[in-house]
Amino acid sequence: MAGSAENNREVLAGKARPLLLVDTPGLIFRGFFSIRELTSPDGIPVNAVYGVLLQMLKVLRDVKPAAAAAFFDTPKKTFREEQFGDYKANRPAPPVELIHQFPLTVEAMEAAGCPVVLEPGFEADDLIASYAARHREQFKLILTGDRDMLQLVDDAAFVMVQTKGVTSVRIYTPQVFREEYGFEPSSFVDYKALRGDPSDNIPGVRGVGKKTAAKWIAKYGTLEELYAHIEDVSPERIREAMREAKDEVFQFRELVRLREDCKLPAEQWELRLPDFASENFLAFCDKYGLRKIKKQVAGDR
Repeated sequence: MAGSAENNREVLAGKARPLLLVDTPGLIFRGFFSIRELTSPDGIPVNAVYGVLLQMLKVLRDVKPAAAAAFFDTPKKTFREEQFGDYKANRPAPPVELIHQFPLTVEAMEAAGCPVVLEPGFEADDLIASYAARHREQFKLILTGDRDMLQLVDDAAFVMVQTKGVTSVRIYTPQVFREEYGFEPSSFVDYKALRGDPSDNIPGVRGVGKKTAAKWIAKYGTLEELYAHIEDVSPERIREAMREAKDEVFQFRELVRLREDCKLPAEQWELRLPDFASENFLAFCDKYGLRKIKKQVAGDR
């Protein structure tokens, strides 16, 4: 299930127009590393911003959401970093050319009238999880480059994951998730705690890879049930590794689990449909030399 408009429409057939919740930081990183050097007339790098806007415009055309919001991280240390000092500690500092494109993407979204949601101490994906919980009965589509979002998949929330470049995506429904992983989306946090996540510097259990973790979670569903049947785990070296890592594994699960209780000012809960054809956004495109984006917007009118 790739990112064609036909596939997207087929998956969403019969569903109400969704609330589009955009995990913007991941899109920014992917745009920066997928698109070759692109600068404004003043020499400011804008390749990441360009990538985000390409993806947004494509999704708006394909999905036709009822409303949308763009979620961002902030520089403040998150609760995960406070609880687990090694969280993401293995990541190199982002290039200078990338750093300034985060506020620039905020500027682009605000120019289009797209609600921008951020809160110090929380990551964008926690804010999205809180939004999803607050709008539990409404159909939601989450656009992201981070598979951690798959824990939110249910009948009222599909997750659209970038797979290649900046516009190729796969939509995960509960059925698609089960076909790929072999267990329920709600158990994704248990699976990630076992196998670990090198990108976030979460080690998991020594010797447990994705196939083994998926097999156990498919059988037992949760870490609690797995550890209740620890004597059935083989080989012995893995069983002992699991015993030794028990406390850490449960901590890892809480690190992976997205928060649904983020407190935000009332105005940040507002959702509306952005207008990328607005004068403000077109002026933004002119300022930063985004001629192709402006041309796409004109073609979408």
